Amino acid sequence: MTKLSPEQHAALTVLAQKLDAAKHGEHVDLVKAAAAGLGREWQTVHSWLKAGNYRYSTRKTRSDAGKHALTYDEGLKIVDRMQGGMTLGNAIKACRSEGLIKAVRIKKNGETIPLSNSAITRALRDFGLYKSRKPGAQMSDFRSRLEEEQRRIGINQAKSGAHRIDAAYLAKIAAKGADVHYILTGQHSVALKPDEMALLDNYNHCDESDKRNLERTASALAKQKVKGKAA
Repeated sequence: MTKLSPEQHAALTVLAQKLDAAKHGEHVDLVKAAAAGLGREWQTVHSWLKAGNYRYSTRKTRSDAGKHALTYDEGLKIVDRMQGGMTLGNAIKACRSEGLIKAVRIKKNGETIPLSNSAITRALRDFGLYKSRKPGAQMSDFRSRLEEEQRRIGINQAKSGAHRIDAAYLAKIAAKGADVHYILTGQHSVALKPDEMALLDNYNHCDESDKRNLERTASALAKQKVKGKAA
């Protein structure tokens, strides 16, 4: 699969949620509209969706055993409720009571049945949003990576806590330099060495004047090295 930018990744996540909620016959138009926004052919965007497995819910009948019908955006909303120390079970309960998630499976007769907490937990693990390392210990790898990126790009986490963590918010912070691919998957978009990451982090914590000085210094040193090789 083509390596996508954080902005493209966020756009595909939003598109996937729209496709999940779309009526029959609306899918192609949605993909074409997204493709126009990304400046790509709609067939290319469609192949990205398939290769990246962005669609997680379905209208087909599902069994709770080993399968789930939780959408990725619903998963983000559950994880968002856990940021203040809320347990996973209470986060699911809160999201249900506030109407933020459906989290149901559909029987053959059309009856909807709420997914069990264990099925939702499996879905969150499949999405890479939740991981329990020890019995009874609950944590969100997604949340810790999000907070790490917020600190790196200088976002006030106290203020950011008021934001709903969804695809639109991820797209917003991606525009400010956050590595959304890392937040979602745990893998950095660009494989940097530790010293390179430290250098980048130092640069991001400088004011604009110091950043310009660092850029001029780096440019001068690079030119000297090129001249030395030429000689």
